[in-house]
Amino acid sequence: MRVVQLSDRMIGVTGALAFLLCVFYVLNIMRLAYVRSQRKLFLPSIVFFLMSFGVMYSLETVASERITGESLEPVSGIFKQIPFGILLILLIVSFLWGMIGWLKVGEVVQKQLTAYSLRQGLNQMPDGICFGTTDGIPLLVNEKMQAICHEAFGSGVLDTEYLKTLLIEGRISKNCEILRKEDNVNVLLRLSDGSVWDFRRVYMKYGRRQIKEYVAYNVTQTYEKGREIEKRNAHLASLNESLREYNRNLDLVTREQEILAAKIKIHDEVGKTLLAFRAYLAQPKEERERQREELISMWRFTIALLRREAAAQKKDDRMEALLQAAQAVDVRLQLDGELPASAKLSNVIFIAIHECLTNTVKHTDGDFLRITIREEATRLITEITNNGTPPREPVTESGGLGSLRKTVELNGGQMQILCLAHFVLRIELPKDTTVADRSRGIQTTQKRK
Repeated sequence: MRVVQLSDRMIGVTGALAFLLCVFYVLNIMRLAYVRSQRKLFLPSIVFFLMSFGVMYSLETVASERITGESLEPVSGIFKQIPFGILLILLIVSFLWGMIGWLKVGEVVQKQLTAYSLRQGLNQMPDGICFGTTDGIPLLVNEKMQAICHEAFGSGVLDTEYLKTLLIEGRISKNCEILRKEDNVNVLLRLSDGSVWDFRRVYMKYGRRQIKEYVAYNVTQTYEKGREIEKRNAHLASLNESLREYNRNLDLVTREQEILAAKIKIHDEVGKTLLAFRAYLAQPKEERERQREELISMWRFTIALLRREAAAQKKDDRMEALLQAAQAVDVRLQLDGELPASAKLSNVIFIAIHECLTNTVKHTDGDFLRITIREEATRLITEITNNGTPPREPVTESGGLGSLRKTVELNGGQMQILCLAHFVLRIELPKDTTVADRSRGIQTTQKRK
């Protein structure tokens, strides 16, 4: 069957297919021109485009002659005699070749970096990016940067220098907010949807040309985490201040409790002594002679406690107070070594001597106290012993000994209580200053007669 024998409907359908094939080839040729590695398919594609155009033109010529009734000889005479099967084969071959070229170009576009794939990649980035010349001409702006600028400044990027001016002057939409401006261009911006963007400008060189790059990073999560950390730090600072205040109050309460306990102890001892003295006066003269020494010992112990409290309040001469306390209870003191020059260390040692002096009189019936102080490397070691009866059971650190241990540990030291052949209190303190001679001639204090 020849073209002249085709029906009008068949000519119209075939001509439409040939027209669509021509459009398809135009797009395919444009893609081939864009992808340089597939230029070898460029010439065959033009040939098949011309073949498809020839088919469309022949069918259009026959259709025009039928519509107008005018003969288009000799052109129409040539196309009328072409077999329809040949035209159909040409269309099919052209379509197949066009599909081959389209698929090859698509494969290259996916595997190779081209200007088209670069633009696609930039448009898919979650951050905004813009390249422009020093004159303000935009070279490449991705879709995210356009969207950000539309919302923040009311228009897209048409001039990069104008974008710079907006950032410097802070002219943004009412629903947006500038959170931080590090310099004229680097700005932290929050949009109306709550997202936070960090605008940065970077200078680049491309050959001899200088290019400005504007980047908007999405830092919403980082910003929110930073705000959360700031709130937590403020809360922790408040808690730390509360804890410091609590510790200060706790130290004050503990000190007051210790003072109260000491006063109660003195009150009890004085009361006990007064009761014993009353009982002493109520007894016959013979009984008084036998209990006189015991009563005198009780009075001396009570007086020593009262003098110890006065010395602690006075704090002008602790060594003199220690000597007086020892004389009051008929206890000899012997100091082997030198007291430290550091007021902090000497204060700990004085507290320990006072406590051991009290316990020697009260619990062990001793009358001699020996204090040994020596240096070992970076430590200052103090050992206090007495000649009293050693304890039969482990010593319970309550009251004075418990407070002494806390004082030693607060000063970075360690305390040990040894119950061997005799009682030994051992204290190790870190040295912070050199020792000085503070013995003041108390190598021995003779027992008062």
